[in-house]
Amino acid sequence: MTKKIILLLAVVTLTALSSCVSPKDLQDENVLQGYDSGILKNGEGIDIKSLNVIRLEETNKSMLSGISKVEILDTLIVVLDEIYGFKKDGSYSHGFGKKGNGHGEYNHIGSFCVDRANKKLIVIDDTKSSLLFFDYNGKLLDTKQYDSGAFFFLSNAEYADGYLFMSCFMYKDYNAFLKKFDISSGETVTLSGYGCRSKDTAEITGRHAFSVDGNTVSYVLPFTNKIQMTDGKDITERMEIQTEKPVLTYKEIEEITDFNMSYYDKFRYSTPAKFSGFTDIFETSSHILLSCNSTDYFLIDKANNKGTLHDYEITDFNKKTLPLINIMGSYEDCLIGVLTADDVLYNPNVLRAVPKLGNDYSAESNPVLLIYQLD
Repeated sequence: MTKKIILLLAVVTLTALSSCVSPKDLQDENVLQGYDSGILKNGEGIDIKSLNVIRLEETNKSMLSGISKVEILDTLIVVLDEIYGFKKDGSYSHGFGKKGNGHGEYNHIGSFCVDRANKKLIVIDDTKSSLLFFDYNGKLLDTKQYDSGAFFFLSNAEYADGYLFMSCFMYKDYNAFLKKFDISSGETVTLSGYGCRSKDTAEITGRHAFSVDGNTVSYVLPFTNKIQMTDGKDITERMEIQTEKPVLTYKEIEEITDFNMSYYDKFRYSTPAKFSGFTDIFETSSHILLSCNSTDYFLIDKANNKGTLHDYEITDFNKKTLPLINIMGSYEDCLIGVLTADDVLYNPNVLRAVPKLGNDYSAESNPVLLIYQLD
């Protein structure tokens, strides 16, 4: 039985690498410069028009242990711990659903995503293999049930045009990282899979591998310098990051049998240094941010199709430079960062970089949202 499963995964992986992904040849304007021009300090040279600091209200219904995803829906901010909605001033508004085994209840939230065209929030219950659909006010509209394992090893998901685009954990030989799920039929297609494996732990190659602009979805391919895009049907290469660093070959990836996130540092500090790829993508109306394991980020100006590489660490701070901190989302012309109580209380550089937190901020306080408007 185990051999059959491994063989099936190998077939799916090879299918994803060959027939599923058939990118068109890149034009010169799709090859981006700047990655090898040296690494800048966090925020250096970035023109930030404004920074809005939002403290999320602590109530007996909205105490957060952390935030793993954030979305802005019209006048509402929605975060994933459980799923909580806050007004744009940070005051608590309402939740979405409740935990349980009854109709319209979830057992475990794998992720959530947003159907902006129809103003729906979709909660993904990965243990019950179901979707719950809410309006923005938190009213349950519908539920859908699927075959067991439909959201197997789900890490995160985005919605576009009737599909869920899912980032998944790797576990041993299960390595179908990126998948497209048809909400109507329940059919799943692998967009990206590689021959590497983890040892005995569930590992991710990135938390936010997809970005959505209307019905067009862009995504990072693990361990490569390429960004793909799809409209749900055709797949093309959107861009390639030019680099002189060697990019991992499929054979090198296949030889990894104990993958974990520390491999990105191993690639970076090997001799010679290898290009480690990107783990996350966030897109605004003017910029694309590609990050690698919260170590560094490559910020692309869409107007001139060039990028600058920045260290994610906050080593110093001055009034002319605002660092980008823990980016977890994007909306229109803004990037959304999340600051935890530990970040604030134990890193003096963060305290200097983020104004207006207030003297009453403590270890029990909810995380803080940082809304960066880029010029």
